[in-house]
Amino acid sequence: MFWKKWRHRSTDDLVIQMKILAKDYGVKIIWFADENFAADRDVAKELLEKIIEADLGLSLNLNMTAADVVRDADILPLYKKAGVDYIVMGVESLKDDVIVDIRKNNPFEISKQAVRLLRENNIISLTNIIYGLEEESWKTLFEKFKGMLELDSDILNAMYLTPHFWTSDGKSTDPRNIIQQDLAKWSYRNQVIATPHLKPFELFLGVKLTEALYHLRPQALLRLAFHKDQRYLQIMRDSMLTGIRVVFAEIWEFLFDTKFSPQGSTEKIPGQPNKNIESSPLILEQLPISQKN
Repeated sequence: MFWKKWRHRSTDDLVIQMKILAKDYGVKIIWFADENFAADRDVAKELLEKIIEADLGLSLNLNMTAADVVRDADILPLYKKAGVDYIVMGVESLKDDVIVDIRKNNPFEISKQAVRLLRENNIISLTNIIYGLEEESWKTLFEKFKGMLELDSDILNAMYLTPHFWTSDGKSTDPRNIIQQDLAKWSYRNQVIATPHLKPFELFLGVKLTEALYHLRPQALLRLAFHKDQRYLQIMRDSMLTGIRVVFAEIWEFLFDTKFSPQGSTEKIPGQPNKNIESSPLILEQLPISQKN
């Protein structure tokens, strides 16, 4: 069940499947669907060594915590040699008090250290920052922008707090504050929860300005033009071009394909199953006789 059970996979089996993808299907990029690739350092190290031995020529993207990046500082060259080009870190917030509230183990100083270590190893750092963890205002947007400049990651991925019903945020969110009922928009790139100090258009404008100013800062442009690692240059330039297309698509979507519901009109978290679904006759009919009683 999603988010309920941990599933272990053999490193040997995983490398075999990667070989099939690369050689039989021409796959060149693999993004591991693991929220924390390096949760077990020994297993991660073993997998990286086997990927290097297999020599697949793949570009690998991983999700890791900033704390694990710092912990693995001594084997980051191994990550690079295995083909790891992107490491995505869920920094979430740049304020330590907010980090504590959401039970994350990545203080701001740890996040900065992780970005620095990745840069030293020519691995692109993509940091997720969530808007909506605090009562957003023009002041908080500016504070986030200043914090991102200090963090200095390669790519900023601006996300919105999205209260899926199976998450702690979903359980703690008042449904009356939900202003986006279309689950197709619950992609973390669209506003779902109302902000008391900013209208949806104001928050959207603030986030897009942050993204644009951040990625066009002189320091970033200099790296984009003169970075010493050719693989880094190629991937970052491709990423920037893709990002520009995404931004224009999101602007069009917001202006012409997004409708918000009035605050207070939502009675339950969209997508949440009915509480009486367990006692549904249809469900009971599908159970073995021994489980009906």
